[in-house]
Order: sequence, then structure tokens, then C-alpha cells
Amino acid sequence: RDTCRIAWSTGGTTARGICMRSGNVLSAAYSMGQQIGLVIYAIRPDGTLDGQWTVADQRGVGTEKLTPTR
Repeated sequence: RDTCRIAWSTGGTTARGICMRSGNVLSAAYSMGQQIGLVIYAIRPDGTLDGQWTVADQRGVGTEKLTPTR
């Protein structure tokens, strides 16, 4: 298991958090202003991450795909 810190920059907004990898899964908890969120990524063989995320006290989940820059 590997632990790390993580940050996302999206459209002028930055979210920061902690993460942990276990096998081909990367999970992260983050804060963005006063909001707290959780994201779970499946790590694909090509290095992309397919994720589902949620924000505390909000209904539903979102999805995203991250592609590493090379």
C-alpha cells in the first residue's frame, strides 16, 4: 500500500487531499474550500484513472477520467 498527497487544479479551483493505493485502486479524500469529497479510481494498464467521486452532504456521484501527461 502506498500513501500520498494529491492536488487537482480545475478551472481556477484547487482541491487538496490525501490518497492511498491498494493494488489497482487509488482512493482519495479531499477538501475544496469548505467541501469534503471522496474519489475512487480504477488504475488502468495504460496509466489512465477511471474515477467516481462524491461530495459530503450532496446526493449522487460524478465520474471522471484522468490521463497522465507525458
